[in-house]
Amino acid sequence: MTYPDVVFRSHINSSFRAPPLWLAQQVSPYASATDLSHSNVAAGGPMQFDLSSLETATLVFIGTLVFGVILAAFVLAAGLVALVLLGAGKLSWTLVSTTLLALVHGINASWDKLVHRSSSADVAGEFQGQVSPSTGTYPRVILRDS
Repeated sequence: MTYPDVVFRSHINSSFRAPPLWLAQQVSPYASATDLSHSNVAAGGPMQFDLSSLETATLVFIGTLVFGVILAAFVLAAGLVALVLLGAGKLSWTLVSTTLLALVHGINASWDKLVHRSSSADVAGEFQGQVSPSTGTYPRVILRDS
């Protein structure tokens, strides 16, 4: 293949040009060197992260941070569970104490109504005293048991 054939097939000399797209993504001449998913052919293929390239101290530091995050998440979850249990316990205690207090107030109010109603009634006319022989001081029932 000769040089004029390459120039002719590549359409270098053609007058047709596509209009530039100002909002479209422009391809940079440095795209192959800066793109993380595609690396330069000279670099040997796609770039991969290797943990063996890190120092031991860096790995220990990262591991300590991850362990601290796991511990903090556990403590936060335990605190949330404790708050939920305390809230449920307080709710149940409030319901029980309110119910018992209402029951005691109801009993007291009904007892007050009963005492007030019985104090206003005239019981002297309803119950007649029975005439029974007695020895004077003690009623007959007590003497019969002796």
